[in-house]
Amino acid sequence: TICSDKTGTLTTNVMSCVAFVTSNAHYKNNVHATERTSGNFIREDEYLAERADHLKMIKARDVIKKGPGASRHSRHKKKGDNDFQYTMNDDEVDKDFGEEKTEDAPASASKKIDYNDTLPVRQGLSPDMSFFRQALATGILCSKCTLGKDGTREGEIGNPTELSILRATYWTGVDVNKMKEAAPIIAEVPFS
Repeated sequence: TICSDKTGTLTTNVMSCVAFVTSNAHYKNNVHATERTSGNFIREDEYLAERADHLKMIKARDVIKKGPGASRHSRHKKKGDNDFQYTMNDDEVDKDFGEEKTEDAPASASKKIDYNDTLPVRQGLSPDMSFFRQALATGILCSKCTLGKDGTREGEIGNPTELSILRATYWTGVDVNKMKEAAPIIAEVPFS
């Protein structure tokens, strides 16, 4: 998921990747880096955490329980009519699917930062280059953008969002062009 504030993009057509977030960690990016090192991303789980409104968090099981298109209303739909009847557990059909269940919400739905979590690194440290090569490979390999001279904006060509991912990966020390040459795009199916 790419979260962005479009202000800079709309006014100057420029975007920077300021953070990389995984399921268990936030990595703050030094967007003013002058050296290509994985140390440009530092694990800092509190970074951007205060901007999220965790009270609005919807659990995956609740999304699945409601099914696809739950926000769409149909006058022909009957209670129990739903073709999305799988649970997250073992792909079994949920026999109680569509039944309304009421559960008391916890007093605080905000996620606590686990300072004992050290995977892949603990707070204040940076993962090695191979972590970013693997984690950001899809963003690199799916992009048709061209980085600017020495990873800068000078001469770059392409979508600002894709370029921000390429630039951030470049500054971790990953050879973006070598990756793209080793696994070129062979086909593309556009959204319709």
